Amino acid sequence: MKKFIILLVCFSLVFTIYPTVNASSYKALTVLSTSIKDKQQNVKIDSTIIIHFNNNIKKAGNFNKITITSSNKKIDCNISINKDSIILKSKAVLQYSTFYTLTVPVNAVVDIVKKPNTKCITITFKTDGQPLVKPEIKPENLRNKTYPLSDLKADYQEFKDTIDVVHPKLYTNKEELSELFDSQYKLLKDKMTEFWHQL
Repeated sequence: MKKFIILLVCFSLVFTIYPTVNASSYKALTVLSTSIKDKQQNVKIDSTIIIHFNNNIKKAGNFNKITITSSNKKIDCNISINKDSIILKSKAVLQYSTFYTLTVPVNAVVDIVKKPNTKCITITFKTDGQPLVKPEIKPENLRNKTYPLSDLKADYQEFKDTIDVVHPKLYTNKEELSELFDSQYKLLKDKMTEFWHQL
């Protein structure tokens, strides 16, 4: 009698740990959804990738062969299971504008009745482009900016040489030339005053 009770308890434990599944209602392990799609573009470089199955899963023989690669180079990732999902996260952020391939081989995971995934899962995607960084312009830096006197003299001489070469007959009068310089200087000064008021 005691042996019978022990056998009955053991039998009950087996069915508790490994629940039976009705053959007619059993569905093979399949992927229900993924957080990124095959051939998807503009994937964030710090994305966490989730593969969601139709049943709770456990690690199987080829779990360690789940990879993310780029140009045949394996990317170092943290790979884990949470109930019915495989979760992948690169240990370092991915590169911008780069193609990657995620591969989950056959027999990487098993379901509650120890039936493995029978199809290899392959997802190719491209990360987003590097964002443009606008240079920061600080008004105090502009106000404090100075130009060497030698540069100003060189600019003046270049302007004068251009006038002499291009319009030698138009500006032979020194007074007219002086008036031209004055008008150009005033125009530049007015523009700079308007600029500072906008800051």
